[in-house]
Amino acid sequence: MFATRILAIVSIAILVFTESSLSYAEETNRIGYETVEQVFDAMEANPDAARTDYEGWIIYNIANNGSYTLWSITPEDHPANPTAIRRDVMSKDGVVTIQMQALCQAEKSHCDPLIEEFKEINAGIKQRMESGNNG
Repeated sequence: MFATRILAIVSIAILVFTESSLSYAEETNRIGYETVEQVFDAMEANPDAARTDYEGWIIYNIANNGSYTLWSITPEDHPANPTAIRRDVMSKDGVVTIQMQALCQAEKSHCDPLIEEFKEINAGIKQRMESGNNG
């Protein structure tokens, strides 16, 4: 039941965000792929990656025994395209942790605002999930 609630909250939060921008070349090695195209190809080939398309964004959700890995790929017309953002969402003892890495192949000036937007989205997801745990 809790895992279903986490998935629902995360899915709703992802669908609510608005367009913006993203960055961070220093994150590219930690994300596990050299290019956004490689991320896309790997997710398309992964039978555990549930794909959702929303306003041009491609979002993959992979459930991992109560935690989730979310991949978000920018629309083609987004200023920070191509960018892939990986978020690992975990909950232990009512405390939610979201680890985020980004691979932005656009100019830093387009990437930075998107990173900031995702940080805000992550904070909202964390708050909603932790509030749900207490009720």
